[in-house]
Amino acid sequence: MRYLTVIFSFFVSLAVYGQAGDTPPREDHRLQQQRREVPKENRADKPNRGNNVPNALNRVKLIKTAYITKKLDLTPEQSSKFWPLYNEYQEEMFAVQKQIRLNNSPSQTNGKDQVLNELLLEDKKTNIKRRYANEFMKILPPEKVSLIYKSEKDFQDEILKQFRERKNEAGN
Repeated sequence: MRYLTVIFSFFVSLAVYGQAGDTPPREDHRLQQQRREVPKENRADKPNRGNNVPNALNRVKLIKTAYITKKLDLTPEQSSKFWPLYNEYQEEMFAVQKQIRLNNSPSQTNGKDQVLNELLLEDKKTNIKRRYANEFMKILPPEKVSLIYKSEKDFQDEILKQFRERKNEAGN
């Protein structure tokens, strides 16, 4: 009789567990299914840093543009000629900066080549600045051209300062 009770309870538990598959899905399962339906770039639960980086860069570029505009105090005519040229300048400088970052990455093993590449890339940046300075002087007086480079440096210093302050605030 004892064996019959054990066997009976075993079959009853199998029947109960077998019906568990028919129950509605748990809340977390439904959330997982909803997440699969929502494209990754639109998910609020896990922001995709890769997609936010271009947005952050665009915001910084907009702020930098406003900063330089305020510093240079351009006329509408100067502005219409200056900004397309300045944007070209920025694209070239950004490309060289990217090459410098790649050159300084840990994947570069040959120190001699790395140093030589660094020097060549710095020369390339200087040549770009020189070439665009001449182009800027066709549009703006030399004082304002000088102010372009000073404003860029001031802006970069301000961004770094704010970054450090935010980092310190987050750490405290």
